[in-house]
Amino acid sequence: MKCCALIISVITFLSGCSSLAGPGRKSASSWQIAAEKVGAPTTPDSKRCANLMTKVAFPIYPQYLRDRGVEGWVVVAFELDGSGKPSNTRVLHSKPERAFDRAAVEALEKTHFKEGAVKEDCESVSTFVIYGE
Repeated sequence: MKCCALIISVITFLSGCSSLAGPGRKSASSWQIAAEKVGAPTTPDSKRCANLMTKVAFPIYPQYLRDRGVEGWVVVAFELDGSGKPSNTRVLHSKPERAFDRAAVEALEKTHFKEGAVKEDCESVSTFVIYGE
């Protein structure tokens, strides 16, 4: 049976919580479970910019990595210059290194933000997780 792939791109305001749902725990969303499964990092509240998003573009899971069962995450830093598009995008960290970088950056560059929003220190966390068999 084929595996199903799930990619979750989260601008960091969503990545602050990292607990999984389970006995004695509050419920967790699929992005929280995916982030914990692959050990994705969390970032400070000051770098969260999701509240400024107007259109989200999700990364495409590279087929060759999915076929090999490779999972991981990417942290991309960016700025908002008021144009509604992220600028100065750069990968800060990724695991496995460079495996998902292009997919994460391309998706972020297709994401739209509120026009007039200016912020120099934003981050996006994308997780790449395979579920099922």
